[in-house]
Amino acid sequence: MHARIARLARGSGRPDEHWFNAVVRRRADGCVLGRVEATRYAAGWAEVAYLIGVPYQRAGYGREATTWLLDHLAAAGVAEAWATIAPGNTASIALVVALGFERRTTWPPTIGSYASGDLVYARALSSRSSRS
Repeated sequence: MHARIARLARGSGRPDEHWFNAVVRRRADGCVLGRVEATRYAAGWAEVAYLIGVPYQRAGYGREATTWLLDHLAAAGVAEAWATIAPGNTASIALVVALGFERRTTWPPTIGSYASGDLVYARALSSRSSRS
């Protein structure tokens, strides 16, 4: 675990991108529920992702954590957020749509998490809160 955390903290080593990784913890007891992450590119956009453990899914943690991440990125001057999602992951599709993402048919060639057949979503960010 320590080696993985150290690798994530180092980032990719590419000068045109910056990695941001955060643990999602429940306030009441500090239980680790999952993580959120973003790769910010020099062009001013970021690719975002979240992972919530199965026992904690469908309880609003993914929405709260992703909203926090989008707000953090907006405050850091990121102009646009992108996400790739497997077509069968209807819960994640519903989450990004609820957060204002729109499906795209073209995307930046450097988007790192795209797998063949994924659906791609994007939304503009502003320094205002992204809470809906």
